[in-house]
Amino acid sequence: MKKQKLIKYFEGFATVKEQKEILSWVNKSEENKKYFSQLYDLWLFSNIPETEATEKDMKEAEKITGSTDGDKRFKKIKACLYTVSGIAAVIILVLIINTFHIINKENERHVNVYPNALANSGYNHEIYTNKGVKGFVILPDSTKVWLNSDSKIIFPDKFNEDSRDVYMEGEVFFDVAKDPDRKMYISTNRDFIVQVVGTKFNIRSYANENEAKTTLIEGNINLLLKDKDYSNSTVIQLNPSDSYIIADKDIPNSKYKSDTAKIIAWTKGELIFDNISIQEMINELERWHGTEFIVKDKEIYNDRFTADFRSESIVQIMEVFKFCTGIDYSVDDNIVTLFLN
Repeated sequence: MKKQKLIKYFEGFATVKEQKEILSWVNKSEENKKYFSQLYDLWLFSNIPETEATEKDMKEAEKITGSTDGDKRFKKIKACLYTVSGIAAVIILVLIINTFHIINKENERHVNVYPNALANSGYNHEIYTNKGVKGFVILPDSTKVWLNSDSKIIFPDKFNEDSRDVYMEGEVFFDVAKDPDRKMYISTNRDFIVQVVGTKFNIRSYANENEAKTTLIEGNINLLLKDKDYSNSTVIQLNPSDSYIIADKDIPNSKYKSDTAKIIAWTKGELIFDNISIQEMINELERWHGTEFIVKDKEIYNDRFTADFRSESIVQIMEVFKFCTGIDYSVDDNIVTLFLN
């Protein structure tokens, strides 16, 4: 496998065909896995600014380069990685559509745009991020929006004079521009609306999950919970660090204090599993990496998993998973199979 193609994969620019080819190659031998892991570590170190490198990073860089001079260590890594490959470190793709921008940066790859998807209802743009993809959008009022994988947002070319109406599904982080004269109303695929003026918050509402969660980071927001006939709404006010869970079926809704850094870690490319079920892990990884999981032994679902990841490949994540749980895996053509030995 050519180094250039692997680095293209690390940077998030490999095509679906190339991703499948690489994952299949990695799984063919332990030697391939080792080479892949070492090259990935090298790539990670090449993206750490010397001023931000930890003592552990410096020691690991020393092992790779044999240099004890901090500045030379990282320069040597970058020279080793990029002089041979000829790959640019980061490519920023800017797609301008009317008055807003969709920015694709670092591991936020392609974003599908469907203009005038809901023109009849007053909306003009629907943006959907595929599995394995993340997106960033600036709305017409300068509100900044981050979309996690398998998420959707719909909004107009121009907000009206009285309100700013947006629709979302999946997981979206909003940094809403302040406008006291025009509240923003964010409708979801469930029976609640978020009402805001200017604030930062995260909404998670995937159709295949049993609950939706809204977490306030800064400012204040109101959750409008619609009743069955949509005639009245219950208003729930959230304060910073509050999370509100809207559960399916007969489970009561709940409000509690959250670790907001963990809630929005995904916007920084961090994947945090905190004692989650295997099914939750599978759902997250299928969205995060665009993979498909097959579970051979149903007892696997009884386990739970805790780990933090930052830009690791699916193979690296599964190696950690195997080490922590003893559950084995195989990867073939972007399909991950879990089984017990």
